[in-house]
Amino acid sequence: MSFGFNRESVNGGLAQLIQRFCQQQGLSVPVVSQHYQSSQRIPFEVWQQILRQINHEYQKPAVGLQIARLIEPAHIGIMGYLGLSCQNLGEALSRFEHYHRLAYDCNDLIIQAIDQSIEISWGVDAGKPGQLADETAIALFTNITQQLIAPATLMLSRVEFVNSPPANTPIYEQYFGCPVVFGADRTRIRLPVSMLSITINRADATLKQLLENQAAALMHELPQHDRFDQQLQLYMTQAVQQGDIQIERIAAKMDLSVRSLQRELVKRGYSFQQRLAQVRETLAKQYLQDPNLSLIDIALLLAYSEQSAFQRAFKQWTRQTPFQWRQHQLNASRK
Repeated sequence: MSFGFNRESVNGGLAQLIQRFCQQQGLSVPVVSQHYQSSQRIPFEVWQQILRQINHEYQKPAVGLQIARLIEPAHIGIMGYLGLSCQNLGEALSRFEHYHRLAYDCNDLIIQAIDQSIEISWGVDAGKPGQLADETAIALFTNITQQLIAPATLMLSRVEFVNSPPANTPIYEQYFGCPVVFGADRTRIRLPVSMLSITINRADATLKQLLENQAAALMHELPQHDRFDQQLQLYMTQAVQQGDIQIERIAAKMDLSVRSLQRELVKRGYSFQQRLAQVRETLAKQYLQDPNLSLIDIALLLAYSEQSAFQRAFKQWTRQTPFQWRQHQLNASRK
């Protein structure tokens, strides 16, 4: 389960992809997705909310894979057109690695050669987005890559997800055409190194330079990620889930003394308890999306000794009780 994203976002063009999918499937278009234009950024938590609402109404497995079938370069903005302007797949992948945040700004992206394969992988520094978001992202990536090299066929040798196996796992192997593994340490795609030389038929060196200049300018406008805060959030989340919230333990995991950790927190304008409350709030909202979890269950998962303590804290964060917040989200997903 994901634990929240502070500055992460996706390209606003994905809102048009969502609307297209809903219209094709006869689904209600999530109201929140209609608030974003291609030139805007969709906060990652909003993107997760949109996907959850569609999944709730779609009622079929692996909805993210189906959404991704409709992807077009325009849906990821300048990144899509930059890829089309490259000479070959290898050049396009190198540009994707450098500018990936313009399309999907979440966890780090690394592309490297391993034996006779090229591995494209995403870490978990900003947390685990969850299977729904991850399967959508990987399917989007593979489908847009397929469009770049058409009429050649993208051949994957392996796909790995950090999440636990969902139901109907054969659907994923059929979709990607290769073995699919769950519970990995990073989300990965592997393909034969020979595919890097596949030409892109719409290559345009002049256009590529213009687009790259524009992409570089847009990158400067994105907020900078705070690696310290991402690491702190990760260890705080683990501590909450393990029911052992001690600043000494978290400082040790970060190879810091308690005093050094507190000093870094002061630099960022918050205390340990304030950051802990933010992590708990984000986790609480994620847990409340699961109808199978009772409020008592959620209080325990958040390391509260009593449900009443959780309820008081949640009302301070949101001015709503957990029950009211859950009902509001449920009603919104039905619209």
